[in-house]
Amino acid sequence: MIEWVNEYPIDSSYLKSYHSNWVKNTVELFDKKVLELTVHFVTDDSLLETNKTFLDHDYYTDIITFDQCYRNIVTGELFISFDRIVDNAKSMQLSLQDELDRVIIHGVLHLIGYHDKTAEQKSIMRQLEDEALNRRAMFHVEH
Repeated sequence: MIEWVNEYPIDSSYLKSYHSNWVKNTVELFDKKVLELTVHFVTDDSLLETNKTFLDHDYYTDIITFDQCYRNIVTGELFISFDRIVDNAKSMQLSLQDELDRVIIHGVLHLIGYHDKTAEQKSIMRQLEDEALNRRAMFHVEH
């Protein structure tokens, strides 16, 4: 089950149909299964407080992933700053949808077991994000 928790006016029916299927498919490509995933869309300030409280980091970020996975079962929480998504999309001249989707799948890849601490890990992560982004059209349903 994937739950979308919004502090922003994001069309949750769109997220549930398109994103949930896309996320589940991506996870299954790695021979894993989503048991429970909660994606929270929060403000910069809210995510900063989470970052300070749980990670002892005093800086803004676009996503924090809390991994509670066990073996091939994916379970956890993603906290995404929608403020950061909007700012990053503008500064990188990307569509809001592309940046949102990249950050969602970035967090999912962390839950699957990928990291991005080293240059090599970042390169692998970016390649996997790109592959997942290329597959998302299969799950997009026009409203």
